[in-house]
Parts: sequence; structure tokens; C-alpha cells
Amino acid sequence: MLKTLFGLTTLVLLLVLIGYATSGGPSDPTVSDIGLTASAVRDPNDGWRLQFELRYTGETPLALYEGSLPWKNPRDLLLVACALNAADIRLTPADSPMRDLPPAALTLNPGDILSGSVNLSARLPGLAEAIRGSDVVLFWSHEMKSADKQPLPRLNGGAVIPRQS
Repeated sequence: MLKTLFGLTTLVLLLVLIGYATSGGPSDPTVSDIGLTASAVRDPNDGWRLQFELRYTGETPLALYEGSLPWKNPRDLLLVACALNAADIRLTPADSPMRDLPPAALTLNPGDILSGSVNLSARLPGLAEAIRGSDVVLFWSHEMKSADKQPLPRLNGGAVIPRQS
């Protein structure tokens, strides 16, 4: 009971903090037309990936810096993983290599959908052990950039990996 209460309290606190940090609305109305969702997906080799889907619903094309997509340079992706147990609740991320990507622009047209994934098993070395003992909640936050490398409003969300016995 105490483990569940502690885990739920931590989950609520993290959601409140993420919501507070991103409560400012975008100043450019076209930017609010970008949606980014993610789900945890098991690999065929029993690893885990965070599968992203980017949707653009604006009415005019939007130019992005391609290197700012969360799966292009995962080091820029803020990722917090919490095991829902009382002991050792937060998983420690491994260092991700920095990638020097060419300054390529990517144009999103109305209705475009892009997808990509980040290797969670490599990013969170303790993930396999953690999900043997409890559910793991992943919180992510990412800030993409326009083609001229100006930051766009931060997008965030969460995913759950259920306990794997």
C-alpha cells in the first residue's frame, strides 16, 4: 500500500511540474499545430523503444531544423523514468553520444506525419531490471527548433511500460 501511494504521489508531482514548466502558450499560432506523441514499444530482440509520432495540422507549411527532431538527436530529449516502487524509484540515464548533424531544413506541410524512435534500452540501462519489479512511467519533454534554429514551444508527455514478469 505504501509503495503504491509513494509511486502515485511521485507520478502526480512529476505531472504537475511538467505542466507548470510548459504552461505558457505559444506566441506563434502555427506552432500550436504541432503534436508530438510517444509510446513505449517492445523490440523483437526484447529491448524497448520510445516510438514518436509528429503531426502537423497547420494550414501553411512549417520549416523545422531536422536535427531537432527527438529521434535525430536523443541527447536533447529530456527523459525521466520512474519505477513505481518505494526503492530506487528513478532510473539513471546513460550518456548519449552527441551527433553533429548537418543544418538541414525539413518542411512540414499541412497533414504531414513523421515518426521515429529512441532506444530506451540503451538510454536507460536499468530498464529491463526495473520492469521486472514494477511498472515504469516515462516522462519526456522536447523542444524542437525552426529551420533558423529558433526554439519552438516545448512539447511533453508520458508513457507507461507495464511490469514484465
